[in-house]
Amino acid sequence: MSAERGKEWTIEWEQGCKEGRQEEREVGLSTLRAVLIRELEKRFGPLPQEAQQCVTTLNSYEKIVELGIAVATAPSLAALGLC
Repeated sequence: MSAERGKEWTIEWEQGCKEGRQEEREVGLSTLRAVLIRELEKRFGPLPQEAQQCVTTLNSYEKIVELGIAVATAPSLAALGLC
């Protein structure tokens, strides 16, 4: 195997790892968003479309978890400041 081909394989492998991590991150975020929506609906009933859209665009694990914790004590959906 040539050194050049070895470099190509290394680059391809690294790219595959990056893509895999991104896919795992998206799956994790998607799961957390679904759990948050379920918890919001349990507490406040059916969510308005705007609130659902806000949740589905969240891209921060920390923010989703923070909102999930706040759901337990929030007096209203508006108090959570989703949008």
